Amino acid sequence: MSEGQIPVGRTVCGPAAVIEDDTEALPFPILASDHKWRNISSFGTDQTWGPLKELKIGGLQRIEITTKLTQARAKWVALGSEFGAATAGMAVVSQNRTTAIGRACTLDFRWALGQTFRKGDIVLNAFETLIGKPPQTSGSTFWDFGRASFFHEGLVPWYGDTIKVDQEWLDTMSTWSVLSNDAGGYNMSGFEALLDATVVASPDHTMFLGPESTYDSLVTLEYITSVYFVDAISRTGWDLSLLYANNTIINPILQQGSTENQKILNGGPVFSRPTNIPYSVVNANWHTYGAAWTLQDSGQWISVAILSVHMVIAIVHSLILVVRRRSVETWDSIEELIVLAWNSMPTRRNDELRNCASGILRTKTLESKVRVVAIEEQGLGSRVELVVVDEMARNKDGRSVDTIKPGEAYI
Repeated sequence: MSEGQIPVGRTVCGPAAVIEDDTEALPFPILASDHKWRNISSFGTDQTWGPLKELKIGGLQRIEITTKLTQARAKWVALGSEFGAATAGMAVVSQNRTTAIGRACTLDFRWALGQTFRKGDIVLNAFETLIGKPPQTSGSTFWDFGRASFFHEGLVPWYGDTIKVDQEWLDTMSTWSVLSNDAGGYNMSGFEALLDATVVASPDHTMFLGPESTYDSLVTLEYITSVYFVDAISRTGWDLSLLYANNTIINPILQQGSTENQKILNGGPVFSRPTNIPYSVVNANWHTYGAAWTLQDSGQWISVAILSVHMVIAIVHSLILVVRRRSVETWDSIEELIVLAWNSMPTRRNDELRNCASGILRTKTLESKVRVVAIEEQGLGSRVELVVVDEMARNKDGRSVDTIKPGEAYI
């Protein structure tokens, strides 16, 4: 879990208006910082609008489009204090080849204190961000995200003041997109390309205020605008990352003279800088992060202490063996021990060591004395076994028990 500032906001769009040849202004909502601007009891024309104020924009008139039937255009504008809790304004025009409909929106965005949770039990380590400080989890329960009103009583205390932006920052944010150009018509920005792919581009949808199913244009417009602006704040920040509003693609000229890894690792420029065209410099920084653990109680401290002592003993023992040049001879006879243990598995006879092959389980076994002897196997020879001394006897079950003789082979 990590804590920090996260961007939150709302986009409120005013009523739609027909764009005539002499239209130069649109009504922008005046937002209050502590309550909603629009109260909708049911979708339709009976909604209650808040206060509006017209702002002269210019460039709203319908344009000629030749390769498609509809077109969405947008313009970002900086708003003054007379528009209330306003971060910025945005005017959108939806048009076909005969009609243009305009609508103005006011954005209210703020920084809020929030917490981000990473769920380690999920394969993709999914994370979620919550506003404020949720209560501590207990047992198998956890705090989950739930949608709420922008002015929910549990969220408002964590908001900061409304952010104010200037026209320069807005121009930098609304960059031109080469992938969305119409070969025979209007060159769209990246934001306009998003709107143009939805019902916002159609003036028929924008103007009609009917049942909920036909209210998609307004909802879609406010949704896309909010997501786009939050993304811009999160990625671009308040430092201008582009010096020119139309510089959003990598010009092939800028990719000349690449030095690849050598200059990246040494802090130098990756590409040679041109002298005959405008360009923007993007700086990339790499940061190394680590993980740490904390000891919460005395049990963990004791465990770490025992582990540390064990490691010290092992290191000292290894150093002594290396310095004295001594090796461990225990493993030299491991094969013989395995054979003896296997041959001494419990059977119907009582002259063998009990539980030798499966592990010593009885205290009586630990108190017994054993000898390694040779026991005759029905004329086939003698084999080596572990025999309890107290029970050892000659001619047991008709077999002869002898002592081990050096140099003699046994089965």
